Amino acid sequence: FIATNTISTSAINLYFYMGNSESILGSTYNADDPNSNFETVTGTVLFDDIKVMQINETDYTKRAINDVPVLSIIDQELMMEMPKMVAASTGMDALTHAIEGFTTKAAWEMTDMFHLEAIKLIFNSIEKAVNEKDKKAIENVGLGQYIAGMGFSNVGLGLVHAMAHPLGALYDTPHGIANAVILPYVIEYNSNVCYDKLKEIAKAMNLEVDNLSNEEVASSIVKSIKEMNKKLGIPSNLKELNASLKDMDWLANAAYNDICLGGNPKEASVEDIKKIYERIYEGI
Repeated sequence: FIATNTISTSAINLYFYMGNSESILGSTYNADDPNSNFETVTGTVLFDDIKVMQINETDYTKRAINDVPVLSIIDQELMMEMPKMVAASTGMDALTHAIEGFTTKAAWEMTDMFHLEAIKLIFNSIEKAVNEKDKKAIENVGLGQYIAGMGFSNVGLGLVHAMAHPLGALYDTPHGIANAVILPYVIEYNSNVCYDKLKEIAKAMNLEVDNLSNEEVASSIVKSIKEMNKKLGIPSNLKELNASLKDMDWLANAAYNDICLGGNPKEASVEDIKKIYERIYEGI
């Protein structure tokens, strides 16, 4: 096995958010505590998610392992030196957490509150955070990922993550990049069962949608996410991620059997998933 996104080890008790690096909210931190971590990226939610991921190189599968730190420090100072693509990947991963968590079958009022605020913080800050290394924007994305993690850890995710995991396992595609490329296509696929939710997502993204039809709202979100990916230097299709058409059947079956699929608001068959992969392959 090769462990990915793994810094923390076991047990959940405390969460801290640091808005600045000069205080730790009046608490002390034991540097020798192996169950503590410092967050240095803006999307993997290591500090309050209930899982980390492992890749099995024998059968190219990814699986989750329960693993949450006792204490985590989220400080934008530690995130300032992220390479641009790492910042883009992890930030879009966090946005995907928020959007999928908001639309998942198990979503409810409390998690909706977390996810909408996370969408607002992340989407409206990520471009500056990635391209300008703006300190406040990085802080917003860091806070957004934390809030998103508090939400989706309670209600799960959906088809985007189900489709992203096989790409990471088979091609070693960075998880956040896979999510970012897949996200607009799954929003489009799910749209006819969650129009009300999409209107709330659009408003959190500061899109003008008051006079738009349901279909136009969905299209506006899809277009905005694709445009954001382009601004962040993220590929627009699976060709650019070195995926192969010959693997589509395997990818579709792997996604169909992924645990995240159960949370998707719309049912998806193996054939449905294959068709989505094929559209993303061409970027259409």
